[in-house]
Amino acid sequence: MHLKPNDPSFLFVLMATIALSFKGILAKFVFAADTDVDFLMLVRFAIAVPLFWIGARVVYGATGGIDGRQWGHCAGTGTLFFLATYFDFTALSYIDAGLSRLILFTFPLFVVLIAALMERRLPTGQHLVAFTVSYSGLLLVVSPQGDTPLSSETLKGIVWALAASVTYAFYLIYSQMILKQLSSSRFTAASNTVTLILVVLFLAGSGRGFTMEYTPEGAGWSVLIATVCTVIPFFLLYEAIKRCGARRASLVSLSGPAITLLFACLLLGETLDATQMLGVAISIAGLCMLEMKSFPTRFPKLVRKRKRC
Repeated sequence: MHLKPNDPSFLFVLMATIALSFKGILAKFVFAADTDVDFLMLVRFAIAVPLFWIGARVVYGATGGIDGRQWGHCAGTGTLFFLATYFDFTALSYIDAGLSRLILFTFPLFVVLIAALMERRLPTGQHLVAFTVSYSGLLLVVSPQGDTPLSSETLKGIVWALAASVTYAFYLIYSQMILKQLSSSRFTAASNTVTLILVVLFLAGSGRGFTMEYTPEGAGWSVLIATVCTVIPFFLLYEAIKRCGARRASLVSLSGPAITLLFACLLLGETLDATQMLGVAISIAGLCMLEMKSFPTRFPKLVRKRKRC
């Protein structure tokens, strides 16, 4: 089965990818409106969590309880997602949305490397080639242009974005283990509930308490991120994966960095020169290598299969 432009699955994945790609752009609007990362994270999860629970129960009819062990696993994934989100939004406060998305979308490379370490084996030659190609392209994008060195702000943003990519890779691997026990909808609702609790605890223990910087405009953009760039893409992707499978859905989602770069140019005035555009193409080509038919998309040795509740 191949995804075609008139296939509903293709449209679902494409719409979800566009929505997710806009998260970085809208975050830039949030920061430009004098609203900080703390407020953005609180609003995002405070709105998304109830909608995820409603979706799990009403849209997908998920029933049954979540036992203590499963909640413990969700606490682990919720913590990882909290860290990945915080690192991601912090990176966006330092660097362009396009560069941040490109770095974040290298998480599949870290997934295969981490999985290899967990299975106590060396990464395959194909995986190493994909990693080398993708990060060679990324180096072209972030390398200093002309005689102008990278600023400390840019370096900080790159480090935060890399941290987000690695943390998100750990989150995905851990999530895969739990999805053998819980449905996707209930897992997402439970895991994001933990993330929301961590956001509240983080703010309460930050010294500033709940004193956050925000404006009505920034709040509006934050609400859009919570709904359009968080909840809606999940339901679209979930439906697409049910129809066509995760592999085919992931192929379409690889267009994410290119979509972000395009709209960052149109809406934010971000620009790339010819060398950087070449780097983007090379980096995405490296990611595409991971989706070749010879590459495994599952890690069956990590855990034994269990029935879903």
